[in-house]
Amino acid sequence: MSRQQLPPQITKIEVTDRRTKKQVVRYQVVADVGVNLETGKRQQVRRRYNTEKEARAALSKFMELASTDSFVPTSEYTVEQVCTDWLDSLHWARETTLAGYRYNLAPLREAHGNLAVQKLTRLHLDRLVAALKKGGTTTEKGHVRRPWSARSLKRTVETTVMALDYAIERKLLSHNVAAAMKPKRGKTVKPKPYTPGRGIEGAQEPRRQPRRARVVPRSVGPSA
Repeated sequence: MSRQQLPPQITKIEVTDRRTKKQVVRYQVVADVGVNLETGKRQQVRRRYNTEKEARAALSKFMELASTDSFVPTSEYTVEQVCTDWLDSLHWARETTLAGYRYNLAPLREAHGNLAVQKLTRLHLDRLVAALKKGGTTTEKGHVRRPWSARSLKRTVETTVMALDYAIERKLLSHNVAAAMKPKRGKTVKPKPYTPGRGIEGAQEPRRQPRRARVVPRSVGPSA
């Protein structure tokens, strides 16, 4: 049985192994993966694999991503840059809304602002939420935070999800690591049921005013 020919995107090459310093065979994949949204130019991906099987599987994956316009190139764009760009993109948001978003994102930006957003993991976020819940984290101005309530944690997670969704739109991320987080809801006041004859359950009965004695006018008879 004749050996199957390699596709034009895969090249068999020999390189020097960095550990053993010997010549080894590698399979290099060079594939078109669409247009870069940031530059508007055609982009290619170049990867090397140990085996032909791995190279063919990778090529199929790259072609699938290119056909669906969902390929995400490697980027060093940081968490801080994503947060800043997302806030700047909210052109019609009120200043009070933006201030709330900045407050919610402050712990993430302080802890992982310099980290490449593609390297941000669910574990990073879980540890951050745990630290905020416990209290003791330090703000940019050097103040020590008190333990955050469930409502504050929920808002922080929701704002983080929105910022990372923005990164997905810009093809900076392939998925949102915060989307699966399900923060606990804050305390809500449940409406009390109404009971006929008793009013709202648990409500105090209005104080009844004492009944006044009815005054009956005395009839006046005919004079003698």
